[in-house]
Amino acid sequence: MSPTLVLSLIAGYFAVLVVIALLTSRGATSESFFVANRNAPWYMVAFAMIGTSLSGVTFISVPGNVYGKSWSYLAVVLGYVAGYVVIGTVLLPLYYRLQLMSIYTYLDQRFGYWSYKTGALFFLISRALGSALHLYLVAASTRQHLFLIFKEAVTNTARHARTATEIRVHLGRHEGKLVLEVDDNGHRDDGGGGTPHPSGMGLRNMAHRAQVLGAKLRTGPHPDGRPGYGVRLTLG
Repeated sequence: MSPTLVLSLIAGYFAVLVVIALLTSRGATSESFFVANRNAPWYMVAFAMIGTSLSGVTFISVPGNVYGKSWSYLAVVLGYVAGYVVIGTVLLPLYYRLQLMSIYTYLDQRFGYWSYKTGALFFLISRALGSALHLYLVAASTRQHLFLIFKEAVTNTARHARTATEIRVHLGRHEGKLVLEVDDNGHRDDGGGGTPHPSGMGLRNMAHRAQVLGAKLRTGPHPDGRPGYGVRLTLG
């Protein structure tokens, strides 16, 4: 995916948000935005509470973590349930009784201006750190997949190209895309166990990781006919 297309998608996304905001905010007030004029159905409030506690990381990483390791994450889910009970029985009645629009309004009324400002500041800091963590996790996942594809390619060379005298590794950008190349000059005997089988575990793992990254993977002999075997991953 080219940088121009990525920027265009981001710009289009924000443009749609602006249009929706303009169409839905006519005659709206702060109370409409924060508490829906106190006329929101209970199920909409419930869905909003759950949606606020979820993120893209939850959808992407948690199922794989539970499948690959254990059900220990269930303890976190049970903690959410306990938290929702506290919110529903303690905080929401307080909001309705005092006609609050946010917890920061309560801090201002109960503890003063600087308490309200401090609470808002800590919220902004926590959101900034949370967003940074989400970006880091995406980058860390991409880096891990790239490293494991590189490792599998080198392992295949050591295992199947016993006559190889050199191995070349290149990681760089080509036409706006990230390219990883690992190739050797070793000879592989046809049918003698030297050629990686197309359905072998190593090649299947590389193909799966490339699919996860949305990348294009090419494996096989060099296209120009020279001796050896190459792995080329194109991401972007």
